[in-house]
Amino acid sequence: MFFEIGGNTAAIDWSAVSRALLAADPFAQLEFEPQHGRVRIEGKLSSARAAAALAAAGFQAEHLPHETGTSTCCGSCG
Repeated sequence: MFFEIGGNTAAIDWSAVSRALLAADPFAQLEFEPQHGRVRIEGKLSSARAAAALAAAGFQAEHLPHETGTSTCCGSCG
């Protein structure tokens, strides 16, 4: 799943994003797209729990809709 972190993408503390998500799912695989303000999350973490973890860490984040067959498809939900 993809989340877009709101705000100035240059000012996002990606280490803090990582800590927040890994605290919720220590085995999650994270891939960052800093230029777009996005993080891809693979693991057992639900989108609601990921959003809550990011919000608790002070980030405004939007779960991006799944688009099969596009560049935003991570292939993990089949």
